[in-house]
Amino acid sequence: HDGQLPVGWIVDRLGLKGRRVGQVQISEKHGNFTLNLGGATAADVLTLAEEVRATARNTLGIDVEYEVHRLGC
Repeated sequence: HDGQLPVGWIVDRLGLKGRRVGQVQISEKHGNFTLNLGGATAADVLTLAEEVRATARNTLGIDVEYEVHRLGC
């Protein structure tokens, strides 16, 4: 164990399952999955991810890092 917490656990702890931005939503069943509800944009995904990161930082004092690295954005 390297001291990292699973993002799904963090999302669950923050009560963010089901949170939606535009056409992208965090799964209501598992906080580590996002759903494209039809026509989601990259901006929707990034906005939702940033909301999770900010909430985790402000509420739990946890810095969530991206696992996927963005190229050309």
